[in-house]
Amino acid sequence: MNNSKLQAYFGFARKSRSLVSGYETCIQLIKRNKVKLVLITRGASERTKEKFRKLCEKQKIPVVWAEESLRIEEITGLSGRNIFGITDVNLAKAIAKEIETMSM
Repeated sequence: MNNSKLQAYFGFARKSRSLVSGYETCIQLIKRNKVKLVLITRGASERTKEKFRKLCEKQKIPVVWAEESLRIEEITGLSGRNIFGITDVNLAKAIAKEIETMSM
């Protein structure tokens, strides 16, 4: 699967400091309404998935369930992370749209 656009978007997000990752960091920023999109990999535990689903639903933040084929950990260069947040609204829209088109 060709994901060069997705790699570019995540590269922009990292350079502009719009990409956050990790359980605690994402929870704190979600509660402060700083995160515009949450990406959860399939490697996250069921408890973590449920907690973030409820929290994002409460805050009205879209959640993208990333397939293993996307390899978000490799794209971002942040291995061992299963939760990612995008804080820029335009990058969040672009990443969500790209993942949606890749899923089709």
